[in-house]
Amino acid sequence: MLSTIQSQFELTWLLAQYHLPKMTDENCLWAPSDNVWTVRLSPEGRWRPDFVEAEPEPIPTPTIAWISWQILWWWNGALATLEGRTPPSSSDIDWPGSALATRNRLEELSLKWRVALSTLEAKDVGENSHRMVPFPWSQPKPLAEMLGWVNVELMKNIAEIGYVLHLYGNQGSKPAHTQGLRHVSISVGAKPEEVYVFAANPLNLPKWAEGLSRSEMRKADGYWIAESPMGQVKVRFTPKNEFGILDHDVTLPSGEVVHNPLRVMKNGQGSEVIFTLYHRPEMSNEEFEADATAIMKDLRRLKSFFG
Repeated sequence: MLSTIQSQFELTWLLAQYHLPKMTDENCLWAPSDNVWTVRLSPEGRWRPDFVEAEPEPIPTPTIAWISWQILWWWNGALATLEGRTPPSSSDIDWPGSALATRNRLEELSLKWRVALSTLEAKDVGENSHRMVPFPWSQPKPLAEMLGWVNVELMKNIAEIGYVLHLYGNQGSKPAHTQGLRHVSISVGAKPEEVYVFAANPLNLPKWAEGLSRSEMRKADGYWIAESPMGQVKVRFTPKNEFGILDHDVTLPSGEVVHNPLRVMKNGQGSEVIFTLYHRPEMSNEEFEADATAIMKDLRRLKSFFG
């Protein structure tokens, strides 16, 4: 059985050696959908993963960075268990911060795992073995089950990385005059007309759109003036309409004008509010993700006004 476990690991690692060299900083942080689990740079300079013990519904789509962090977490746990140490918790393991550093860490783990497997004897994993381990379960199970689980989990995670790489590579080349974008949306249990009337009123913006206005709006020279996290901005809204269009142009303190498409659409008996976020050329991936997170918070506040 031990030789089978070792050969299965080597087969799995061949797949890893095919996919991992294709990892880049950009595709590691690329979001395959609007609902993602990724890694985020904390104020302390640590790349921390989105993580909760109970998986939400629907389960978020993981980024390559998140998947690779997950491998580092559980593989370190399995190695620690095999060596008689306490497995690390999720908060003990950070994403390394780059594709190269991640590949190096995974390569290092693969070498350590081979060494750990080589120290075992057939009797440790045979049918009559009494060697039990608690990882990754709450109750101890035979060591052979953990070793088999490592092979299965590694194959699954590497395949997930490969799949996201395929999605990333098949986005299709964008014309030079277009930008990357993301649609951030939320469902609201109210008629679109009701949501539109509330959201279209600039005086209501400070109640829900903290990313745009943190104080009372005032009108001057044809613009609405707002005190935003970016400083004082000027906002010009699309005229009132019957189509649920809430597009608005925001003039930043620098003079740059950012167009923000926003729609309220019918969704069954309720509504769908959709904000289109553009990845402007000067924005880093981290800034883009931070903007997307802030927009979703604003949309959730908007939803809260309708029960």
